[in-house]
Order: sequence, then structure tokens, then C-alpha cells
Amino acid sequence: MTFLKKCCSCIPQRYFLCVFIVLGMVVCYLMRGSLILALNEMTFRINKTVETTEKHQFCPMEEGGEGKKQKEQTRAEFHWDQRLQHDIIKSLYIGYILAHLPAGIIADIIGGKQVFGGGILVSAFVSLGTPPLARLSPYAVMGGRIVQGFGQGCMFPSTSALVAKWAPPNERSTMTGIVQTGVMFGNAISYATSGFILGAFPTWEPIFYIVGIIALMWCLGWYPLCYSAPANHPFVTEKEKTMIETQIRANMKQKPRSIPWKSILTSLPFLSAVMINFAHAWALFTMLNEMPNYMGKVLNFSIQKSGVFAALPHIAMIPTSIGCGYLSDWILRKNLMSITLNRKIFSFAANTLPIPFMLMASFAGCNRPMVVIYFMIMMFFKGIIYSACRVQPVDLSPNFAGVLMGIMNGIGSFAGLLSPVVTPFFLHTGDGSIEEWRNVFYVAAVIMTLFSIPFLFFGSGEVQPWNNAEIDPEQEAAPESSDADKPAEETKPT
Repeated sequence: MTFLKKCCSCIPQRYFLCVFIVLGMVVCYLMRGSLILALNEMTFRINKTVETTEKHQFCPMEEGGEGKKQKEQTRAEFHWDQRLQHDIIKSLYIGYILAHLPAGIIADIIGGKQVFGGGILVSAFVSLGTPPLARLSPYAVMGGRIVQGFGQGCMFPSTSALVAKWAPPNERSTMTGIVQTGVMFGNAISYATSGFILGAFPTWEPIFYIVGIIALMWCLGWYPLCYSAPANHPFVTEKEKTMIETQIRANMKQKPRSIPWKSILTSLPFLSAVMINFAHAWALFTMLNEMPNYMGKVLNFSIQKSGVFAALPHIAMIPTSIGCGYLSDWILRKNLMSITLNRKIFSFAANTLPIPFMLMASFAGCNRPMVVIYFMIMMFFKGIIYSACRVQPVDLSPNFAGVLMGIMNGIGSFAGLLSPVVTPFFLHTGDGSIEEWRNVFYVAAVIMTLFSIPFLFFGSGEVQPWNNAEIDPEQEAAPESSDADKPAEETKPT
């Protein structure tokens, strides 16, 4: 412990925590995305048959790709059609949705460390068990994915609880932007490495064992090095701890004794944040769940290229996630606009600027380079959301940030459940033609626009009254009686 303290005390622990959360998210998305890409190798391709007179465009194989495709199909084991494959994909979101609210409540009570780490540990064991589950039954895979989803559903609520305890108010957007890059890094690394791993081994099973072991290795670092709050951390310097706790305390009053459910569920600023986050989630899950399929079975990339090109749009989100987080905090520090106007502009732009490029990608047809470029530009603008809408739980209620993120991201996760249900309804020609996939993108565009509009009218960046307990002025004047002066008691050691 003394050695670790000497090594870690020179590093700002709030940003060391951010880096470790990013790595944890990468691990989560690596486990989540590996199955999506592996399904292309585990299952036989579906012949395209067109029974209507409508025009359908299908992309030819890449030059020299026919032999590669046939070689890849020799290791396919399962005759699972598109609907069954989408059922497997969406099953993760059943557990994912169910976990959000309890995870947020527990994280606010005991701290985010145990909730975040425990969820990844559960996911790791499911990943290791996926190959035998697949050979048992596709429904066994679904059951495993539900459990894995429950573990990963702990991720965002516990992250908000951690940021609420570690981020000074003028660093919230920056820290949230850094933390949320785990989503982009996770998706990008998941698709790119999964493609190469699947191409490097003669069978599809190793990908699940490799990502499961990586997750267990992450857990070995998380538990001794990361803590729920500065008051519990053995390595944080007194200067950093005092700075964080003083700035957070200056912006907080006494915490209510119970969760103000009625006020939360009737709060227009929070409900509009839930809606705009759902719009973001629909676009993100469409890209996350469908891009490997679109790249591999519609554009007919090889498995290695399918993974790499599905990864590039997620990499494009990283500069805007971090850069706009810093820009947003800089604007607030300079008092150039109110925090509410800041959140409205950044959030609405993140959901509307990507739409033209998403649609242009579908009209680019089989021009593979242009399709990838358009998707990259789309996701570049999508990255703005993480410095705005995703900061809302901490903005509106630092005391209940975990609960708010549990509700907001839990409802947003319905997009991950509904998107794989909706998509197959448009695919009438096996794996789908470009025209059929264009309808999938039209649906995403409509949802992204309509669900973002209420935030322009009702959104806010201010702490809401129900975040604080109603106390007498005499009690408020006596700081020694406030729970805010007792961070060690409010956040128990984990």
C-alpha cells in the first residue's frame, strides 16, 4: 500500500479514476460487441430473394472476396435467421434496462466503485461461458446475454455517482466527456480487434475467452486503485481532496432523507433530458448493433475490414466528446452564456447535425469509401452529446446523480431493445438491400429530431430544488449541522 501511495500520489486521482472508468467501459463494449461481430462467423449467410417488382441494390463482393467469404463460412455452425440473431442482440438490453434504477440507487448509497466493478465481473464470467451456451441453444445465449446486460447496466448509473463525488462543478463537462470516450473507444476497439481475432483463429470461440480474461484483469486493477469518493481514497493528496470537497460543498445544500420520486418524475427539465437522450441512444444503438451487419453482409466487406470500418465512426466521436467537454466548461468559466443555454445548444446540435450525413451514407450505395466517410462525419457530430445531455444527471441533482442516470439511461436503453425489433421489419430480402436499410436510417432521423425538440423548451442546467432538503434558515446558517460537512459519513468506505 505504501508503494502504491508513492506512485499514485503525484497523479490527480480524479483523472486517474476517469482513465480507469474509460478502460472499464472499453472492456464492457468489447464483451458486448464481440458477439455482434462473431454472429457473422457463427451463422450461415442468408440467400437474398426478391419477390416484389421494387428496385433493390446489392453490393458485389470485394475483388478476391468470394474465396474469403466461403472460407469464413466453413466455420459457421448455426442456421439462425436475421430475426433470431436480432433477438440474441436485443436480449442484452433486457437485463441492461432492469439494472439501471437499482444500480443508481445502490451507487448513491454505498458509492459507485462496488457497483461498477461488480457489473464488469459478472459480464466477464458470462463472456467466458458464451461458446458452450451457443452450442446448447440460441435461447441459452439469450439468457446469458440478459445476465451480462444486467452487469453492464450498472455502468452508467455508477459512473454518474462517481463523477458527482469527484468532479468540481467547473470540471463536470470535461470529466464527463473524458469518461464517456469509453463508449467510443470501446466500440472502436471491440469491432477492430474482434475482426482481427476472428480472422486470426480457425474457429470463432477464442474471441469470447480473450475478452473475458481481459475483463478479469481489469478487475484486478480497479479494486485496489479506485475509490467511490475522495474521503475514502488512501492515495489522494490533501490538496486535491480539499479542493474537490470544498467546491462541491459550496454548490450543495443538505441532502433529503429520501429520494424525491414525485418531484423527479414530474420534473420537466429532467423529462426533456430523458427524451433527448433516448433520441441519441436510438442513433447510437442503430450504429452499434447494425453496422457490423451492414458492413459485412450488405457492403460485403471481409470480416477484418468489416470490423475496422465499423470501428472508424466510433473513433470519430472521440475528438468532439473531449474537445466539446473542454469547450463547454471554458464557455461557462468565461460566463459567455448560461449553463442552460449551453446545454440546450450542444445537446440539440448533437442530435440534428448527424442526420444529413447518416442519410447520405445510405444514398452512397456501394461506394464503400464514401459510406465510411459519411458515417464518420455523422458520429463526429454525435460525440457532442457527451459534454451536454450526458452531464444532465450531475447538473440537475448532484445528490441523486446515480438515480437520475439510472432512469435516463435505462429508458434510453429501450432503444437498444427496440431497434433490433424494428430493423428486421424493413429487411424483406434476407440480409437486406441498400434501399431497405435506408428506411432504417429514415426512422432513426425522425426519432432523433422529434425527441430532441422538447429539450429546447424545457431543458435546464441548473440544480433543481428537489436536490436539497427543505431546512429552516437557522439550520442553514449553522454549517456544522450540515451533512455536507461530513463527506466521510455521507459516503461510506467501499
